[in-house]
Amino acid sequence: MQTNPDKTALDDIIRHNKQSVRYDGGPVTRMLGTHIEWINPAVGTGEFTFNLGTDFTNDNGVIMGGIVTFMMDLAMASVVMARTKPNHSVATTNLQIQFFRPCLPGKLFALAEIVKDGKKLCFCECTLFDGNRKKLSSSTSTNLIMLNEKSH
Repeated sequence: MQTNPDKTALDDIIRHNKQSVRYDGGPVTRMLGTHIEWINPAVGTGEFTFNLGTDFTNDNGVIMGGIVTFMMDLAMASVVMARTKPNHSVATTNLQIQFFRPCLPGKLFALAEIVKDGKKLCFCECTLFDGNRKKLSSSTSTNLIMLNEKSH
């Protein structure tokens, strides 16, 4: 299994106790201008920001639902990854999302938390807010924690 660039960047951020820093992980994570404002691996919570321009909008001028979904999935998977051992990886096995209002370009905030964790499965929640802290969407996910193939 290849090294996950998001996990590598996340481990560095946690190891050096960095806050309000660019999440310099994989290409999509970088493309969305992702930052980790703070993350608490002990509790399984974190806040992430995204700076999106009009490149991510549909013909109506709103951020596409798939992009909104990715941001929330990334935030939830990241709080789970923050708690995993180096020889483990995380896969989303179920994801549900509710859209409450249009998501417009600009700075967006995702607050993610693990609501129930186990040895193999973690259940998470995430809320996405706009720059005025108005709730845009919420989501839940189930994440599978796996031992990397090359480590056994």
